[in-house]
Amino acid sequence: MKSKSLLFALILVLLGLNVSVAQDIKPAAGSVDLELMFTPLGDSPIGLSYLKGRYYITDDLAARLGLDFDLDANKSEPFNDTDNDVKDEETMSSLVIGIWPGLEMHFGDFERVSPYIGAEVGVNIKGASYTYTDNVANQTMEINGAWGTEGSNRGYTQIGVNLVSGFDYFFVKKAYLGAEFGFGFFSTTWSEIEVTTGSQTNVVLNKSTNVDVGFNVVSAIRLGYSF
Repeated sequence: MKSKSLLFALILVLLGLNVSVAQDIKPAAGSVDLELMFTPLGDSPIGLSYLKGRYYITDDLAARLGLDFDLDANKSEPFNDTDNDVKDEETMSSLVIGIWPGLEMHFGDFERVSPYIGAEVGVNIKGASYTYTDNVANQTMEINGAWGTEGSNRGYTQIGVNLVSGFDYFFVKKAYLGAEFGFGFFSTTWSEIEVTTGSQTNVVLNKSTNVDVGFNVVSAIRLGYSF
């Protein structure tokens, strides 16, 4: 009888340990998440241009914040003009900055999977410019708002509201992979494109605005850690 009681007590202890370990896999109130974009088959498997953080207000409610940052700057090697040996140069640059705050509600009593729904609002701003220096004519052409007069790599200001749904899968304690899709409203105003040659400035493309409403998908796997 005594051995049966000890066995029963041992089973209860093991069950208790299992429950506590299972509960500890996922974040709780006060936890903070940090996640990156993960594309294992891409040229750069870990993407640093978009970061997302979460703070768990309760075990199920989290405040989220997405930060978008992408700087692209190129300067060509000097190249020969077609008619002589004088070197010409060109430089191109663009910068994207964005901020997307929101809320998530997690649900379901699963050991390793945490589904959620939520919403976010935010703004993305992109600037772009191009400079061509003609050292034969001692003249510089500058394009503000894009990399070309036809609008390549054009700057913009985008505001949006996005309803999101996704899940986190905790493959080890407090580390997870996730996926997310949404349905949103986005208004994008494309930058005016100005071309300056010498002292003369001309607008070659005016500002324009377009509105997109529909489904969207995070194209990379979300890789995160909770601490």
